[in-house]
Amino acid sequence: MIQYYYSLIQYCPNLARLEVANIGLVLFCPDNDFLTVRLSQDDERINRMFKTKIKDSLFAIMKEGLRQKLMTLKSLDELNSYASMLVNSFRMTQFMPCRISQEDGYDELDKMFDDLVN
Repeated sequence: MIQYYYSLIQYCPNLARLEVANIGLVLFCPDNDFLTVRLSQDDERINRMFKTKIKDSLFAIMKEGLRQKLMTLKSLDELNSYASMLVNSFRMTQFMPCRISQEDGYDELDKMFDDLVN
């Protein structure tokens, strides 16, 4: 078993209400120098949940900017620090430990994404 850490990326359109929708997942393993970010491609669930219409192109650009920034971070401390500083409509949970039985976390990422985001 290999120690990984994950964080949910969440969308919060109204900060006063603190209601969120999970829109992505970050999976990190410091021992394997593994970091990947997966974000939802379909925003229909968000539109239904919050009874809004997201501007698809702008929202896609914002998500891609977040993904690119996360991919530059190299340690659990950096990732948690960045997650705690988000002040816009994106939120991230604190990174939580999980054990994965394989060295390649991509299969587990798909399973976790389906369970926690889709």
